[in-house]
Amino acid sequence: KSTKADIFQCILCILILVGAGRVTRLDAAEGEFYHGTVVDAETGEPLEGAVVAVLWFKKPYLSMDGPQYFHKGTEVMTDPAGRFSIDASPGTDWNPFTFLVKDPWIVIFKPGYGPLTPAYPRGLEHMFEELRKGVTVRLPKLRTREELMKFANLTSVGITSNTPNKQIPNLIKLLNDQRRSLSFEGYPQP
Repeated sequence: KSTKADIFQCILCILILVGAGRVTRLDAAEGEFYHGTVVDAETGEPLEGAVVAVLWFKKPYLSMDGPQYFHKGTEVMTDPAGRFSIDASPGTDWNPFTFLVKDPWIVIFKPGYGPLTPAYPRGLEHMFEELRKGVTVRLPKLRTREELMKFANLTSVGITSNTPNKQIPNLIKLLNDQRRSLSFEGYPQP
C-alpha cells in the first residue's frame, strides 16, 4: 500500500531523472571568449576603463513569453589599449524546469559615451559572432546633457531589476559616475 509521500517521491525522482538529461548548456564552448578593442568612434583613440558586462538569463519551460530570470554575470574593464577579453560561456543551468536564453545581454559602457548593447549594436550586425572573433567597438561621444541623461540608468542599458547589482559592480560604479556628472543620486554600491 503506497502513501501520498511515496507517490510524491516517485514523481520527484522521475522529474529529476528527466531533468538531468535536459541540463542546458548553450553552444559556447568551455574556454570561448568575447574579445576586442573599445575606441572613441570619432578619433579612434582606445578607451581605457570601459566596462564590458555579459549577462545570461534563463526562462521556465512553461513560461511562453513570460519573464526571464538572472542566471550568470561577468564583467571586465578595458586595459590602457582599450582591449578586453571576457568569458562567453553561460555555464550550466542545473534547473530541469528552465532553459538558457540563446544569447546573453552584453553591455559595453564608458561614462560620456553611448553604450553598445543588443538594443544599440553600433554597427555590429552580428554582434555575438563578431565579438567571438574579436572586433573593434566604436562608442560615440555624447555631447549634450540630454544624450548623457539618456544613458544614465540601468534600464537605459537594458539591465532589469532581476539582475543583482553585486554581479555588475563596475557597471554600477561607471553609471554612478555619469549620474553624478548630471547631479543625480547614484545607485547603492554593491
